[in-house]
Amino acid sequence: MDDGNRLTVYELVERVIPCIIAKHYSENYIQGFRSTFRNLLAYCNKNEKKYFTAELAQQFMLDCYGVQPGTVERRCSRVHRAMDLLSDYQHFNAVMLRRRLNREFPAGLQEGAVNYLQKLSLHGRRENTLRSHRNVLLRFTDYLFSVGVTDYKLLSADIVNRYVKVVSCNYSNSVVRLHYSILLRFFQYLAHSGYKETDLSLKMMPIVKVSASARIPTTLDLSQ
Repeated sequence: MDDGNRLTVYELVERVIPCIIAKHYSENYIQGFRSTFRNLLAYCNKNEKKYFTAELAQQFMLDCYGVQPGTVERRCSRVHRAMDLLSDYQHFNAVMLRRRLNREFPAGLQEGAVNYLQKLSLHGRRENTLRSHRNVLLRFTDYLFSVGVTDYKLLSADIVNRYVKVVSCNYSNSVVRLHYSILLRFFQYLAHSGYKETDLSLKMMPIVKVSASARIPTTLDLSQ
C-alpha cells in the first residue's frame, strides 16, 4: 500500500473510536480501548513508528504487556481486541462486532446461512462440525454486513477474495484452512440453492501461506 494513501496509527485510532461508539459498546469497554490506544500511540512515538502492521502490534504487546508473539493471553483480551479493531479498519474501513451474546446472522444474510447449517445437520454432521461452520459464517457475514453487503446477490469475487487475503495474512494456517474450506462449501450451496447466480467457490483466490508465528486473535479461534 502506498504510504501516501495509508492511514497512520493516529488516524486509525481517530477513526476507530467513533465506530466502536456507534456499535454501542459499553462505556467501560470504550474507556479500556482508549487506554490501550493511548499506550500504543505513546509506544509508536517513542519508537518512531508511524504505520500500523501486524508486526508492530505483536511487538507492542510483547514490550508493553509481556505477550509473546504467537500466543493469546486472556488477561490481555482487550488489548488483543484493540489490535484487531485497528486491523479491521485498516483492511475493511469498518469494525466488526464479535463475541456477542446470542449471536445471530445479519438481516438479509440470515436465511441462506441458517438453511445451509440445517442442511448440514440433516446430513448428520456432528455438533462440533456444525459449531465450526456456524462460527466461521458468523465472522464472514459480520464482515459482509460491515462493508455494506446485505444480500448474497450483492456478493462479488472481489469482496470474497479481499476477506480471504486478510485472513490468510493475519491468522494462523489452521484458521485459514478452516475458513477456506467452509466458505468453499458455503458458496457452492448458495449457487445450488439459488441465493447466488454464480458459484463464487470457483473464483476464490488460492490460500496464501502465512508464517507459523501468526497469532490467533482472541476474537477468532477454532473453538468459536
